[in-house]
Amino acid sequence: MKHIKILLNKMRNTNNRRPLDYILVFISIFIIMMAFDILIENYNHIFFQCALLSTGFFAWTFFEYMTHRYLMHTKNKEKSKIDLNHKYHHLHSTEIKLSGIQRCILCFAGIMLLFITIWMDNYFTLITGFLFGLPAYAIMHFFLHQNLTQKIIYKHVQYHIYHHCKYPDKCIGITVTWWDDLFGSVPVRPSKIPQRIIDFYFGNENDKIESLYTANESVNWP
Repeated sequence: MKHIKILLNKMRNTNNRRPLDYILVFISIFIIMMAFDILIENYNHIFFQCALLSTGFFAWTFFEYMTHRYLMHTKNKEKSKIDLNHKYHHLHSTEIKLSGIQRCILCFAGIMLLFITIWMDNYFTLITGFLFGLPAYAIMHFFLHQNLTQKIIYKHVQYHIYHHCKYPDKCIGITVTWWDDLFGSVPVRPSKIPQRIIDFYFGNENDKIESLYTANESVNWP
């Protein structure tokens, strides 16, 4: 337990960006979850399948976190195409490349996959849980950019505004926020979000503020 605490404290250091440390924590938690899934297999089959689905989805959230942190916000001098496209989204937060039709297709594919999983009734459920992360990500990212969600999932939206407009290396999670809370990739002393920034984020301003975000620097809010 002491070693895990030391590792977590090390990861909370903003200067530490070693992916291996994060992967080791994920593997440890994943093994525990799988051990629990196997343990309940002979006791309640429906609960076992639900647990496998949850474990697969849990794996997706980590994959999403690492992809966003290390591919979409790379520290390399030569930016990748993924990084540059993601920076454009930060500058134009209301422009989401994934269309409504594409989101519907992902959701439909997820439903069909669920039917196949029920028919197979085996460990394939674990893969289904992981793949469910795709439509979950698409839907959550859409809602994080809608005004109405401020009152429903306030913390989640607040994290995403911080990430877009002031702390590009913080608040990495899209589908969930638990990896940011666990790894400490959240602002130490978060400041109140000005209404001007909220208007920019939700596209309520007539004039876009395109200088709010730079690749590796925080933005000083007025």
